[in-house]
Amino acid sequence: MNEEKSCDLVQLVDDLDYKPDFLHPDYHSVLDNPELVSEMHKRGIGVNPYTCDNADDIAALVQAGCDGIITNRPDIARSVIG
Repeated sequence: MNEEKSCDLVQLVDDLDYKPDFLHPDYHSVLDNPELVSEMHKRGIGVNPYTCDNADDIAALVQAGCDGIITNRPDIARSVIG
């Protein structure tokens, strides 16, 4: 997914008839456009990307400010987060 598609995701959320509590995008959406997290936070929406199992990518998601990370490897996530 590229930054343009991530921006489309912001527009999609803005066009909803309701405000979701959380957004669960593919983690590549956040890696391609870390501003997605701050845009959702401005709207009062948490971000929990899925399914990231790579330590470097988990670190980048944490740096982007994600509220949670859906993973198959909690052991790796714990070691990255500390």
